[in-house]
Amino acid sequence: MLLAMCGCNAIAGIDELRPNEAASTSMASTSGATGGGGTGGARQASSSHGVGGAGGAPTGCTAQYGDAPAFMLCLETNFSCMFYAEVQPESCSSLCANHGGECMQVFNNANDIPTCTLSAPQSCTDTTLKDAICSCSDGCGQGPPCPPGQVCTGGMCN
Repeated sequence: MLLAMCGCNAIAGIDELRPNEAASTSMASTSGATGGGGTGGARQASSSHGVGGAGGAPTGCTAQYGDAPAFMLCLETNFSCMFYAEVQPESCSSLCANHGGECMQVFNNANDIPTCTLSAPQSCTDTTLKDAICSCSDGCGQGPPCPPGQVCTGGMCN
């Protein structure tokens, strides 16, 4: 596990980190090239990857969450997306759900400017944060994002 990137002891639900660019205690955003995958295919180890088909892999963080207000990708793993976003008046939980994923963890944005510097962990349902670092599932469970009208809960679309 890479933990020095965020200056924290552990990030729940993140086992294999694939950093974009990292400074000592902050993670910077990059825009990656699209990768392969195709219908039902495997993902490439890049910062973005192709859309899986039936039984395929999740879609990739930028494809899934990129239209969130002030989106800035901080870290992408095989099954999670950590990114900066403006969340108020909602929460990271609702932001993740509105994009077909599930909230895994939230950090207060320490600087109140678009950055990937982590601060104190918060509740996924906290609606008092103006902006935050949201950690959401990449897709739902190990599959694609939930379609509109369904919510990802426990890795399953309902």
